[in-house]
Amino acid sequence: MYNKVILIGRIVAAPELHKTNNDKSVARATIAVNRRYKDQNGEREADFVNLGPMGQTSRNLGKLRNQR
Repeated sequence: MYNKVILIGRIVAAPELHKTNNDKSVARATIAVNRRYKDQNGEREADFVNLGPMGQTSRNLGKLRNQR
């Protein structure tokens, strides 16, 4: 059974694209996702989520790095 999660946020830093020993692509990136509610001061907090996609998804994320 798989769970599907959709996160909408901002890429914090340029994604890093790496290759494994088996020549598979792996990316590393972090996104900041705002919370839906405000804190006691009336400000929105953000959660930082680390991503580690593999395969074609990582290559697509690596292309974003070249566009920045």
